[in-house]
Amino acid sequence: MGKRSKMIDMAMIQNLELALDQEPPAFLSRLLAFIQDYGIEDMPVLVWQCRPCEEAEIEVLGPPFLDVLPSGAVASTRTEGWCGFRSTHKPVPVFAGLSSAEPAGAPGWASELHTDGHLIAGLWDFSHASPAPGHGHCITGSHAEAFLDFAQFAERVARLVAPQGRFQMTATLVHAANLRFRWSDEIQHPAPRQVLREVLQWRVRSGPVSELRAIGARMANDFRRAYGI
Repeated sequence: MGKRSKMIDMAMIQNLELALDQEPPAFLSRLLAFIQDYGIEDMPVLVWQCRPCEEAEIEVLGPPFLDVLPSGAVASTRTEGWCGFRSTHKPVPVFAGLSSAEPAGAPGWASELHTDGHLIAGLWDFSHASPAPGHGHCITGSHAEAFLDFAQFAERVARLVAPQGRFQMTATLVHAANLRFRWSDEIQHPAPRQVLREVLQWRVRSGPVSELRAIGARMANDFRRAYGI
């Protein structure tokens, strides 16, 4: 086998371990696996995760899960960026379960549903937020909507996995310091705050299925406060 052209930086792993200290180890292991599988080790990436509090085993190749993964957040109106986590592709099998796209050809974002009910989604193409080509990676206030979309997506999955159960949800922004915040309109706004952390880690929140959207809204507020908007 040839040597991998990319390796996860050990300093980044240490940052992630520190950020996720005391949290369920599955969040860290799934995050690292996602970053490696999609070859995005050196890119800024915003990753959301949701998992059942109790042990679960699901048949991801069954119709309910094959249908729910590509439909994402059905009420979302996003047609760019993360596209409401909706995919026009048929889900593909991966080691842990199902992916919304073949990892080598993912369109700048992807979602996965694992056999233990763990849902993970990541966004690493921030080009739609850049004012022009060559302006680097940018993030905008509209990315707060992605937290709401993921929460709606997670709620749909959770109702299939364990409708009476409790779930944990979190998010991680890797290489956060490499993203420049910009406003997505021409209205005069106060200067945003630059995030200097390499890893921006959301705390793990838990609740029943009925509270997942509210948790997503709280996470969106965390995002806004991080940039002082």
